[in-house]
Amino acid sequence: MKSSTKTTIEHNDIFGRLIQIGDVVAAPYWNKNLGIFSVVKITPKMIRLRMIGSKSEKTAYPVDVVKVDGPEVTMYILKNATG
Repeated sequence: MKSSTKTTIEHNDIFGRLIQIGDVVAAPYWNKNLGIFSVVKITPKMIRLRMIGSKSEKTAYPVDVVKVDGPEVTMYILKNATG
């Protein structure tokens, strides 16, 4: 018989902090540039990120990102948010 239990996928950033959907992270993109992204999906091996202020998405390994927070991040999101 098949079990209907769903396992929760957990990933940690480079500092070991838990990454969840909706978190804001800094990650490399396009030839070693640094971008600020929002986590939109968590897969078994990678996380899907959407760039703040853009509709473009990318995938990244959890150890390649750093979870960021604080007033500077809030101001960045408010300044670069798209309607």
